[in-house]
Amino acid sequence: MQERRKGQFCLQERTVVPQVLPNIETERVAEALVDMYSRLGIPEEMLTDQGSLLQT
Repeated sequence: MQERRKGQFCLQERTVVPQVLPNIETERVAEALVDMYSRLGIPEEMLTDQGSLLQT
């Protein structure tokens, strides 16, 4: 049986390589955002697809 995997990714306008996260646990996503903002700066705006994952 093939294992299903989910990934969350973030892509900034000036980023050439998307950042893929192994899972979407709150702590992991927060760490990834802090890391990305530390390297690239805080974006002026953030767009999402308003998916069900963001509604919880």
